[in-house]
Amino acid sequence: SLNARSRAMLMQKLDRTGTAT
Repeated sequence: SLNARSRAMLMQKLDRTGTAT
């Protein structure tokens, strides 16, 4: 569960960066 949550947070952060680019 913790791993999944951590991965989701990382994915969201990456998604935000991709959108900004």
